[in-house]
Amino acid sequence: MEHPSDEDLYTKLRKLMQSQVVKFDESRLSPDGVYPLEKALGSAGAEVVKQIKNNEQIVFHSMGDSGASNVRKFINEISV
Repeated sequence: MEHPSDEDLYTKLRKLMQSQVVKFDESRLSPDGVYPLEKALGSAGAEVVKQIKNNEQIVFHSMGDSGASNVRKFINEISV
């Protein structure tokens, strides 16, 4: 939910989203298609997938919103 104190930030974000957008080509996969992990990992893919199968697990870390809510921090998030 937008807060009045963030109005300037949201204005900048809307402008950024209209001016610095990276276009992605439409997927060539069917809507229910799956892109193999082996292929996504490139030349090391076969070996990595083999290790995953041998270990019977895959571990990864992901992060979403880091929570910055003011102009001083926001520019750093945009650059990422």
